[in-house]
Amino acid sequence: MVYVISLLIVLVIAAVGVIAYDSNRFVVRRITVSDRKVKEPVRLLFISDLHSKRYGKDNKRLLAALSKIECDGAVLAGDMMTAHKDADFTEAVRIVRYLSSRMPVFYSMGNHETRAKENKAVYKDLYDRFIGSVEGGELTFLDNECAEFKGIDIKGLSIPGRFYKKTKHFVLPVEDIKAMVGDRDDSRFCLLLAHDPEYFDGYAEYGADLVLSGHFHGGIVRLFGWGLISPRFTLFPKYSGGLYKKNDTRMFVNCGLGSHTIPWRMFNPGEIIILNIEPSDL
Repeated sequence: MVYVISLLIVLVIAAVGVIAYDSNRFVVRRITVSDRKVKEPVRLLFISDLHSKRYGKDNKRLLAALSKIECDGAVLAGDMMTAHKDADFTEAVRIVRYLSSRMPVFYSMGNHETRAKENKAVYKDLYDRFIGSVEGGELTFLDNECAEFKGIDIKGLSIPGRFYKKTKHFVLPVEDIKAMVGDRDDSRFCLLLAHDPEYFDGYAEYGADLVLSGHFHGGIVRLFGWGLISPRFTLFPKYSGGLYKKNDTRMFVNCGLGSHTIPWRMFNPGEIIILNIEPSDL
């Protein structure tokens, strides 16, 4: 019995150590996607779910890492800030403005930006203050809008807040997606920024070539490449992090840089993605 108790104590201490380590570090990962509709190589920095996380004083560790990355542009798939009545979005503003001072940045809505925008009775002018603070430089905010960048179409899908409710399951029909971001041009590479990966079926039916999502924070705990829990508190969600494929549509789910609700990570450090989109003859 003594040995069992001792082993449990050691395991608890080890788990706490891993959580403390992984909750305060990030990694840089590289992925490559090729497509015949791409005319020239494009390198994008892909970030999601910062939630105003700070890595060191004034976010120096994160800024130092970003300063070493050379990309054509950056895509932000939402939740850079966290919607609270008394939210401090200093770090989100710091990172967004730093990036937009260096390169074109395309920022789409996450559930926290959407929550602040849709519920002004609760959050007052939080959304307006945040957007006003990040504006400037080469920032393009894609709230159900499309931008052309180096021959590809970047569409920012703003999923309505009702689709994020924790206690219900929804389907996002392709007709709704079209109503929000418009039809796609079959001759051009379509990059869809869509914060919630749960609606991959709808994105694939829409025909996006590549979807960039976040929202799941890697599943909080990652075991053998699987995330443990979703924002709806379901176990082992289907799309927690990494690259997925359905028909001709690929989706990459970023594990994010910050945390919310469950404020820690295990075997799941924060993540910065360098995305190479290249031409293909196939």
